[in-house]
Amino acid sequence: MRTAMLMMGLGFGQLVGQLIQLVQDTAPAHQLGVATFASSANVVFSCATGVMVLAVFLATRLPGAARTQGI
Repeated sequence: MRTAMLMMGLGFGQLVGQLIQLVQDTAPAHQLGVATFASSANVVFSCATGVMVLAVFLATRLPGAARTQGI
């Protein structure tokens, strides 16, 4: 699972720059700032959601695993 998450993170990191470039290329000049902000905000909110899901997963799984190993 760690390797899969690493590969997904690296792939997403490579994709973000191209996504912002695509948005900037397709947006009209007078809306360039708004389009760039919208795509960047989407990335930030997606990352925050991913961190939240990971925290919930760890909070529900980690205490049980610690108890079974006597920690």
